[in-house]
Amino acid sequence: MTGPPRFRYPRGALGLTDEESIGPHRIRVVGDTVLTRYIGVPELAHVQAIHQRFDRVIAEHGRLYVVNDMSRSGIPSSETRRWIAEWARRHPIGGLVNFGASMAVRMLQSLVMRASALLGSPAAIHPVHVDGEVEAFAWIEAHRGRMG
Repeated sequence: MTGPPRFRYPRGALGLTDEESIGPHRIRVVGDTVLTRYIGVPELAHVQAIHQRFDRVIAEHGRLYVVNDMSRSGIPSSETRRWIAEWARRHPIGGLVNFGASMAVRMLQSLVMRASALLGSPAAIHPVHVDGEVEAFAWIEAHRGRMG
């Protein structure tokens, strides 16, 4: 087997091979967890379509955990970033983990969160950055365990 180890889905999970394309991006939903692989610059229309999947998960499970593979992601426009921030303020997210984000993406995310807090609108959730996919799913499982 080549490449990094991948998330092992729970036994009995439906749709183990269900992965869909939204523009150039890939998304896989398993229970209350969504793995999104961003490829290129996340355009607003693509982000909105991805978040429609998030809405479905929240409707079905009452919570959402998101794992973002950002190893091939570009930096979204300010309009797209604003839309994502507003969506996050209105929706229950149990945890958000990024891996593979470039230093530029991580710095921009940090600056946006600080500016938002200074303007009196703190982020609804603080993303965690880890080294890889295995660590991202391990963080989700550990966080889920702490949440009960």
